[in-house]
Amino acid sequence: MNVKNIVNKNNYSCFENMIYNLANIYNCGYRYIFMDSWSFFYNSASDISLDENICDNRDSIESINDHQINLLKSHHGINIEWLFPNNMSEFIYDTVNENTVLVAEIDMQDIRWYKPNQVYDVNHYFIIMYNDELNGLYCLDSLFSASLQKLEIEDIMKIKKIGLVKLCVPNKVYEPDFNQVLKHAANACNNGNGLISDFQMMKVFANDLTDDKKASRIYKPKQIDSFTILRKIHYIYNGRYNFHELLETINCIDYEYKKFILGQLTEIIAKWQLINNFFIKWAYSRKDSILDTIANKLFEASVLEENLTKNILSSTL
Repeated sequence: MNVKNIVNKNNYSCFENMIYNLANIYNCGYRYIFMDSWSFFYNSASDISLDENICDNRDSIESINDHQINLLKSHHGINIEWLFPNNMSEFIYDTVNENTVLVAEIDMQDIRWYKPNQVYDVNHYFIIMYNDELNGLYCLDSLFSASLQKLEIEDIMKIKKIGLVKLCVPNKVYEPDFNQVLKHAANACNNGNGLISDFQMMKVFANDLTDDKKASRIYKPKQIDSFTILRKIHYIYNGRYNFHELLETINCIDYEYKKFILGQLTEIIAKWQLINNFFIKWAYSRKDSILDTIANKLFEASVLEENLTKNILSSTL
């Protein structure tokens, strides 16, 4: 199995880049994995630091990938089954061939072919495939390499779990239309964590940023690339961008309504880009006064998102 183009999408996580390249390999779609990417979660009640309490998923960070796998299977017919073989190397060499690929989870600190990002202590994902032309097993990791990386035994020894990729019949007999996707997302934002909406959680997070005691608990490492909160805010910003891209690909019977919705989302994305940029500025300067500016932008973003959600749910389309 040969891959002509290894593509890295800057607005995708490593897991989403892995799915994107899998879809290219199998000539399948993938866009519906972003059905729930317009989201925000913050747990103010927890005693751990603010950056550990925020994520772009309403349940938990760990469940994001599993949820996207379910969407990939049900809408696009690609299934990933996670396995924990006793003999990892034997399983990989026995399974991967010209027609079968695997996906792997590894700690980012253990990535041999990309040293700069080894400061992160998070999971990373890539594809393991057999390449006919090179006659061997190789890793496809578009986030960190523009070329295939030969799979070495030292890489295999550091793999935490392996995913068997299989094509299947999608569970959905038809794809949801523009309005169904939109109202599904709006309802999810409105319901939030079941107690308060995403918008209310955004406001609580903004208030906590201006609380000196709580803000002081944000992890502030020496290396800028190690800031957990920067990575999470970037994911939240990207989630809205990816949801916008999904909607662009879906037909709508009312062109003007679609144009209006995409315009409103573009304004929200621009607001989150500002929030993202201010967080970067704060991380470099270490000036906590910038957190007040970020809090104000978060309030503005929450109002924009709440108003758009009300508009969507009141629509008669």
